[in-house]
Amino acid sequence: MVRCSLAVPVDVVYDEEAGKTDKAVTALHDELKAIIVVYYLKTGMIDQKMRELHCSRQTLYNRLHHAQQRVEDFLRTLSVERAWPETCGFSRKNKL
Repeated sequence: MVRCSLAVPVDVVYDEEAGKTDKAVTALHDELKAIIVVYYLKTGMIDQKMRELHCSRQTLYNRLHHAQQRVEDFLRTLSVERAWPETCGFSRKNKL
């Protein structure tokens, strides 16, 4: 463990994975990047997120799923496994 300036323990492996995930999200097309940013980083209910993204609930979830697949593909090329949170509904239980 490494400590940051706030004396909070930082898991170096996690920090490395977060950096690679950030690169993967940055590499996404703007439309998919916006879905990731709004869905995961902004507060609010799903209806607010739909309005901000100007799309229906189904479109939001379809694009989110597509973005997650693209991030997983990018990380796979780096040989990094990315496990999406179980609560998001898009995690793969049976990997190919």
